[in-house]
Amino acid sequence: MSTGAEQFPRLGEADTAATPERTAALVAAVRELSGEACATCGAPLCGHDAVLSIVLGYRRGARCHACLADAMGEEVASLVPRVYQYVSRRECYREGWAWADRAEGFARAGADLPACVRAGGGAVAVTGAPTEEAGRGAPPASMEHAAEYDAGDMGCGDLILELRLRMKGLAPGEVLRLTATDPGAPSDIPAWCQLTGHVLRGSAHPRYWIQRKQP
Repeated sequence: MSTGAEQFPRLGEADTAATPERTAALVAAVRELSGEACATCGAPLCGHDAVLSIVLGYRRGARCHACLADAMGEEVASLVPRVYQYVSRRECYREGWAWADRAEGFARAGADLPACVRAGGGAVAVTGAPTEEAGRGAPPASMEHAAEYDAGDMGCGDLILELRLRMKGLAPGEVLRLTATDPGAPSDIPAWCQLTGHVLRGSAHPRYWIQRKQP
């Protein structure tokens, strides 16, 4: 039976770079969270769980992959491959994932995923990489927004954490106007919206209009 592994991008096929300092900070965060207890079920987190938590905005109160899937309202078998697509194309997250591979003795077979983040240790399938084109282009000048947030040059896990918390504070359908000057934002923000289900209504870097998803 095919595991779909041949469809995964290999670590190293990045299209978004990060500064060495941010990459080092991200790897340090993964190391710190690895072995901690899941904030929901109490199970020990593997390094890959730590990366998944950071990517999805759960750096505070990190969760295992199963509890992350529950929080996102989807199955492990769909969430983990989709997040991995995002991870594999961003240097800071990619290096954190590679650290977890080494720490856990995972010998990558092609571009396969480690069993520790598979549903029951079984096979997973990929339906395609997250698209990053939705919402590009300036929004209507009259677009209303319920809140504003200036993230400055914040990037990687810190920006995602703040975004998740601020989106959580909005009612479904309300819009956040984000200002983010980080060079990776034009690709990171659309992809993060695809991962989480929020809607990027429009963008004109460094401003982004993000609508909270419906329940």
